Amino acid sequence: MSYRTTKRADQDIIDIYVHGATAFGVDQAERYHEGMVSVFELLAENPHLAACRTCVSGVAGPA
Repeated sequence: MSYRTTKRADQDIIDIYVHGATAFGVDQAERYHEGMVSVFELLAENPHLAACRTCVSGVAGPA
């Protein structure tokens, strides 16, 4: 299963990477980024693994 991110989320991911690289080094930023991608993939494959957070996403979960 695939996932997609919004333009705003894409920019947030870039900002997180840049901050991590600046504060902790490129190697750590790469590890953190890979971890985020792994979680995105896990959630895409298992959409009911985590609770729906409409206050964050604005998207209603299953009825």
